[in-house]
Amino acid sequence: IVFNQSKPITIYNAKHKIKQKEEQAEIVWKSFVNYTANRQLLQLPDGSNAMVYPNGELRYAMPFVKKNREIYLKGKSFFEVAKDKKHPFIVYSKGIATTALGTSFTITANERSKVVKVELHTGKVWVNNINESKKHSFSKILMPGDALVYNELKSEVNVIEKTLLAKGTVKPNNFDFNQARLKDVLEKLKERYKIKIIYSEADLNEISFTGTIDLNR
Repeated sequence: IVFNQSKPITIYNAKHKIKQKEEQAEIVWKSFVNYTANRQLLQLPDGSNAMVYPNGELRYAMPFVKKNREIYLKGKSFFEVAKDKKHPFIVYSKGIATTALGTSFTITANERSKVVKVELHTGKVWVNNINESKKHSFSKILMPGDALVYNELKSEVNVIEKTLLAKGTVKPNNFDFNQARLKDVLEKLKERYKIKIIYSEADLNEISFTGTIDLNR
């Protein structure tokens, strides 16, 4: 039997081209905009939570977890990041990147303002700018209670240490859920009210909840 040596190369090239096309496939983007007057709780695909303030917008690509977990933010949002040391959680907002592995922080990056503010509540984050030249570049590590204020217009950065920022999780006057798993809603209520709720996870797997729960009642 005589083998044609060119065929294996041709087969390899065909597979290689298919793989390239798959990698270059159009990215599917998901977007969430809070059009309400209240903060809304959004659960991200990795289990992290984002409390999006009014007029805030989050965008992320699917599948969400690849090399990094990347979020693009307009406006203000609080983040409670699920721990995953292999996939850093990065929020991009007005030219700066805030990177965390498992922590909670708030970013304010309003569209009409030239100032970006990063407030760290728990854990540790790394903040650096990505749009400036090397001359104006910065790289800062924040500790709990620190706040970083970056003026995009002046290319100025200021770190305020040990401020009186609220530590831990945000406790709003209400919880706003958007197609959240009912299991996660119950867990949030357990944490908020320090009570025990008994339920069957199997029964709740296919059930989601959209609505507002008034925490003052």
